[in-house]
Parts: sequence; structure tokens; C-alpha cells
Amino acid sequence: MDPRDWKGFYEDFSRVNTIGLELIAADSVNLTSGQWKPVEESAADQAVTHTSQTESGATLTFAAGTTDGESGIVQMDGAAYILQANQPAVFETRCAPVGTLATATWFVGMGKTVGTIDQFITAGGAAFTGTDGFFFYGHDTAGATSRAAAYTSSSESLMGTGTVTTTTMVVFTMIFDGVTLSAYQDGVLMGSTTTFPTASLAPCLGYEDGASSSGAGLEMDYMLFYQKTSRGDV
Repeated sequence: MDPRDWKGFYEDFSRVNTIGLELIAADSVNLTSGQWKPVEESAADQAVTHTSQTESGATLTFAAGTTDGESGIVQMDGAAYILQANQPAVFETRCAPVGTLATATWFVGMGKTVGTIDQFITAGGAAFTGTDGFFFYGHDTAGATSRAAAYTSSSESLMGTGTVTTTTMVVFTMIFDGVTLSAYQDGVLMGSTTTFPTASLAPCLGYEDGASSSGAGLEMDYMLFYQKTSRGDV
């Protein structure tokens, strides 16, 4: 395999300085291994904490406070990737939803734009048809149920479900073979779809407290996306 035939990114969150900020829509989170920015439409507290590097790796925690409805959404600034027929791609992340998951919303994946990503939180994590992207998520009263879905501007394709436990790391993977998009949790197939977004996408993640004591958030270990380019043969 020639690495020049692939494009994408790998974020291991290991070069992030310890930061704790209150962020609003106009602010930015600048990580030395990439730039992430909040895309929340309204002001919200968002604590960003870097855990020291250990043998098992570093983690970056996006954690809300304990106020009902408090949330945070971040997206990689400047990233733009498009799923295209006959150009295989892979997305993967190792993460752990945290908090009282029965009353929390969380998501990780690749999404379209600032305004439409916020709809996910506004809708309480329920299925919606206002954006393009593919996500792993848990929503509202069922945050302990992981869902894998692909969205276009007019439809949702739910591929399958799984189970997550607070603070327990899981590996979520999306593999696109150029025709079919397949979702995996810890290597187990959740489901597949041939309906996939064709808009320009960027990596993103978010959460929302669904109760005054849930303390929802995400611990991020790594995230990656690589796509076969049109250079050379597949």
C-alpha cells in the first residue's frame, strides 16, 4: 500500500495542554495537534481537561457541568472530506461517554456545518433530517444505547444499535468500501447502508446533559479518518 494514495488525519490528543475554559460560539479551542472550535449556537459552559499521558495513552475530556440542558459541540476547523463512490474510507474513534447516560445525549462522527450540527443537540439527540453526516450517538432517555446512523439532507439511515457503559472505552468504526457504509462497535458489525452523505464533512463531537445531575461528557482517546484518493488503483 502506498501512503501517498491516502489522505486524512489522526488525532491522538496527546499534545494538548491542560485547559479549562468557558466557551461560547465565538471562541475557539486551539489544540497543538489540530484546531477544534465550538459550534454551539448559544452560550454554554464547556470544561476541556487533558489527562496526563499514561502507558494506555492520553485522553481529552469534554465534560459539561451539572445543569439541565448544558451542552457542548466541537468540530475540527478547516477539515473537509467527501465520501465518493469507489473511494474507500475509514473513520474510527476510541472514546467513552461519561455521566448518567440514561439522561444524556452524546455523539461522535463526521458532520456537515456549524448550524446543522447544533440541530443534533437541539433535537435532544433524536433522529432528524436537517444535515449530512455519519455518527455514533446516544440520545436523551437512552444514552446508554449506542446508535450508528448516516444522514443526508432528507433522510436518516439507522444501521444498528449497541450498548455503552459510562467511562468504559469503546472503539467505533465506520468503513466505506466505495459503495456501502458499515458501522462497527468493538469490531462487531452493527449494520450497513448504501445511503451515505455526499456533502463536505468534518470530524465533530458533542454532548448535552439531560438532567441536572447527569454530568454528561466524552472522554476521547483518538480519532482518525483516512480516504483513498483518486491517485493510483484501489
